[in-house]
Amino acid sequence: MGNISMIKFDKTCALIVIICIGFALLLLNQSILDIEKANCNIEMAIEAPAQCNWKFLKYVQSEQELYWMHNIKALQDNVCAESNKDHAIIEDWVHYTTLNLYKKADLSASSSLSKFYFQNNCTGKILTDFIEPLQGLTRHPYYCLKGAEWVVNKDYMILSWNASQKLIEDKSKAYYFDLGASAWDEGAGGASQSWIVTNYEKRGIQWDGIFCWEANFIEPSLVWSKIPARFKHVYHWYNIPVSEVRGHPDSALDYILSVAKPEDFVVLKLDIDNLPVETAIIQEILKDDVLASLIDDLFFEHHVDVAPMHQYWGVPEMPAKLADTYNIFSTLRNKGILAHSWV
Repeated sequence: MGNISMIKFDKTCALIVIICIGFALLLLNQSILDIEKANCNIEMAIEAPAQCNWKFLKYVQSEQELYWMHNIKALQDNVCAESNKDHAIIEDWVHYTTLNLYKKADLSASSSLSKFYFQNNCTGKILTDFIEPLQGLTRHPYYCLKGAEWVVNKDYMILSWNASQKLIEDKSKAYYFDLGASAWDEGAGGASQSWIVTNYEKRGIQWDGIFCWEANFIEPSLVWSKIPARFKHVYHWYNIPVSEVRGHPDSALDYILSVAKPEDFVVLKLDIDNLPVETAIIQEILKDDVLASLIDDLFFEHHVDVAPMHQYWGVPEMPAKLADTYNIFSTLRNKGILAHSWV
């Protein structure tokens, strides 16, 4: 009887041990799964970007732009005569610009245009943006070729139809900053506000903020009477001089840093007819990579000492030459900014 009891007891103990071992194995397997899941989450956190953006890859200059970049110091004193020699390139440039004005066109066959490459850091997709070359006076080439009626014509600029694709997140926003804004449909070289805002609107941009600075006094009622109703709720008007000093309450560059995020689309126009202030603002952009990375497109009229523009600009007090313009725009473009020479 005692032996039978002992056998039963041994079996019970063995069963308990087996159950315990099984339970321990179950817990061990669960722990392994939890660790693997945690590792997977860590890997995903490392591999997946926190925010989807278009990352700048490279800027590729056209052959004509390369020629002018390498020879601008020799060419700048006789710039119109030298520019006019590029007749075939000019006609190619104007042809593709015209195609691009009102709808997206295939610009890949152009021999004159330069281009940018961007990559979506989430999908890997490559985006190509074309831009007018740095050539001649860096404004409409017909001014040298055909005369003064072309001096403020803006149709030489290639505005990208990819602009709206750069708003790749639901929370991405579009901002326009105009430094030297005049009124909505006015400006010494023609309106900047209406031209830029509506051209990007045609390209799918819905503006979340329009910030305009103008030093010359304009009656507020006149300013606001010209703004189309669809933009009034995002329109900000500062009838004061913009400051080139970072940390100043009227620094437009600080506004950009405080408002814009990497996933946003930002356009900046600078033309305040004050060369020292303009130069200081541009230099801030050139030396601040964080600031530069927030600016997608830039428009800037650089006043320099170049003979064909003396009748409009005079001879600037600062000894800036056309070669300086080329250096500024080339540097901006090589930072991934679609930089256009303004009028």
